[in-house]
Amino acid sequence: MELDSQSGSVQVAQVDITDLGQIPLEELQAQVRCAQHASRETQLRLLRLAFHRFFSYEARDAQVEALHSLVFQSDDTILIAQTGYGKSSVFHAFTLLKSHATENYHTPHTPEGDHRVPESFP
Repeated sequence: MELDSQSGSVQVAQVDITDLGQIPLEELQAQVRCAQHASRETQLRLLRLAFHRFFSYEARDAQVEALHSLVFQSDDTILIAQTGYGKSSVFHAFTLLKSHATENYHTPHTPEGDHRVPESFP
């Protein structure tokens, strides 16, 4: 990705997805910071590339839209999808891309989830 300091424009270079495993996390985080004022298309492309770098599979459209909402719009975001869709991947990617982010998981206490809560838990 290149940042033109005179115009302030950002361009994501054509990146071979097979080379993404070589990009350090810190560089991806810096690219996200630089892309804050880039076009929506550029931001979405960067998020797709980062998602593929983290998880080695192509992100679904709803995953990219949810990640865009979190990363570039700082919006509260709800992603409703079936089990196995990859909802958790969105929040893992957000935490990786935003160095200050923290992930919190809340699991409902159901008979299926009993194994997740130790008996000694108050």
